[in-house]
Amino acid sequence: MVFNRQADEAQEVRTYCDHHPLSRPEMAWGKWLSGAVCGCAVWTLGTYALHRFAGMKWLSATDVALFSLLVLTGKSVARVLIKIYQRYAGESLRRQCNCMPSCSEYALLALEKYSLPRALWLIWRRLTVTCASPGYHKDYP
Repeated sequence: MVFNRQADEAQEVRTYCDHHPLSRPEMAWGKWLSGAVCGCAVWTLGTYALHRFAGMKWLSATDVALFSLLVLTGKSVARVLIKIYQRYAGESLRRQCNCMPSCSEYALLALEKYSLPRALWLIWRRLTVTCASPGYHKDYP
């Protein structure tokens, strides 16, 4: 009984991997770039003011600004990189994933659900362990 359920699940994942439609998201470059530029300007000025007036002399204003940009925009940058991959990667490369959902869909779900460090760890583990092992897998973040 358990074996049949596992075999059915493996067949379901195999069918998904072989035949599901690959998403090709449209890239709204103007919207993303204008938001990124405005966000960078606001956070750079804010962290510079924090550094200047709060007396954080052990860090430079540039260090504080770059760190805050990384923390605040890291998930957005990761999402954009994944969507670029989904948009422009060839079908043969994208069909190599033997998991449900696909690795790029998993990455977007993990970034939506968890903090940036945890999401990056889950994505790394998915790419290096789960998808590297033989067979078909159903794995959600």
